[in-house]
Amino acid sequence: MEESSDIPEAPPGDSLPVTSIRELLSLAAIVALADLAIYRGGGYSGIAAVCAGTPLLLRCGSQHSRPTRDLIVLALLITAIAIRLVWCGSPMATVIAIALVFMFAMAIAGRRPFLIELLAFAGEVQANAYNGLARYRRSAVQRLSGSAVSPKAATLLGVILPAAAVSVFGLLFLFANPDLATKFGEQIARLMSRARDWVMQLSFGELLFCLAMAWLGIGLLRARPAAALEVEEEAIDRDAVPVSEALYHGFRNTLIAVTALFAAYLVFEFQTLWFRKFPKGFYYAGYAHQGALYLTVALGLATVILSAIFRGRMLFDARLPALRRWGILWAIENLLLATAVYNRLFIYIDFNGMTRMRTVGLLGVSAVVAGCLLVMVKIVRNRNSTWLLRRQLWGLAFAFYLYATLPIDSWVIRYNVRKVLAGDLAPSVQITEHPTSTEGLLELSPLLSASDATIQNGVRAYLALEWEHRKGRQPADWSHFQLADERFRAQLESLAGSLEAYTAPEQRRLDWEKFKTYAYQWY
Repeated sequence: MEESSDIPEAPPGDSLPVTSIRELLSLAAIVALADLAIYRGGGYSGIAAVCAGTPLLLRCGSQHSRPTRDLIVLALLITAIAIRLVWCGSPMATVIAIALVFMFAMAIAGRRPFLIELLAFAGEVQANAYNGLARYRRSAVQRLSGSAVSPKAATLLGVILPAAAVSVFGLLFLFANPDLATKFGEQIARLMSRARDWVMQLSFGELLFCLAMAWLGIGLLRARPAAALEVEEEAIDRDAVPVSEALYHGFRNTLIAVTALFAAYLVFEFQTLWFRKFPKGFYYAGYAHQGALYLTVALGLATVILSAIFRGRMLFDARLPALRRWGILWAIENLLLATAVYNRLFIYIDFNGMTRMRTVGLLGVSAVVAGCLLVMVKIVRNRNSTWLLRRQLWGLAFAFYLYATLPIDSWVIRYNVRKVLAGDLAPSVQITEHPTSTEGLLELSPLLSASDATIQNGVRAYLALEWEHRKGRQPADWSHFQLADERFRAQLESLAGSLEAYTAPEQRRLDWEKFKTYAYQWY
């Protein structure tokens, strides 16, 4: 009679093979990297190291070995966001980098990294970690109970055993020579001292952090190839039996009506805001700012309506081709309306410069345009709503990714500085009224040669304040290193001669306030 065992079996549906040494080493490296770079570090460079290193370690430790296009794309995205974190990090870039690591784990398991499925996957990680611990325990007991050595383990032992033998005999030969033994002992003593110092610094909070990272690492390494919650994408069968959708006439008449309305409005829009010079006192904020927002909402609403019409039973209606033509025509008008939105935004930018929020506006409109194009593809190719929603969310997420990754502050300040140096002083208000990061501050120095004395002195006072604030300050450790900060400190040192006149706090304050008051006339 066989003895029963209380060791948990592999959970149903778990197709992953038994635990490998490679997986355990990858897990240990993930925990060590997170502990060193985040718990004992905490800066954006530390976060970059974890977000760049973890996908590589997941790839090394995973049981799934087939590369995919998604893995390549995600690796490129993670590399770019990690560089951004080292250059000039932000909380938004951190959140996006963490999400990309989870998506990379999904792709390793052969799952498409859609955003809705990402939320389900984040929940699955907990169950995967629990099942993974059970598998680790089962593998350990099997090895201790004398189970047969696997071929992979045998191959590994073929390297470990001779290495161990060489090490033992090498030490014996070393100790046979007193001078070599003394030097070797000193090195070992240093290593032991560092290890002791590291252990003495270990706190209960750090232990909990490492355990949490181990749990998370197991969950990501043990990601399953498929999930029950995943919804299939299917093209609509063109040979299906035609039906008669009762709402056809309502949908068709709606498309005809809105197509006519959009055509009339586009004529009005192009006549009033294109190819004309704006008079003094023109309400830029109303037309170019608020107006662009309302038109963007109209674009989004049109996309929702098109999605609602071309779905379900309507896709099996025999009269679908005629309805599709009206839908495509309206979608094209939406793209023309998008050009009007871009035009309004650029009118506002030309008026008094660039800002972060105007960049957000451009990215937002672009995301809506991408959604409209996807709706057109859905209509032409008869894709279902799941296909559309997944890709629209990708488009929206990519807009967030671009905002977090691209040097937006640098571009914004550089644009405004160039306008001011060209004689258009209105963008100077964006320097006094909107905060910027270090990468934006790097672009201010050309204004020290501006022809307008008020702007020149105001910028010099601002940079003198930053110089005093940053002089002599160094990152707490490697994880807090920011390349933009280092370059800005070097730039301020090179400008020290022209900034020394502004060491008096009162003079700095007066010149800065005078600049702010002067620039506010263009707000």
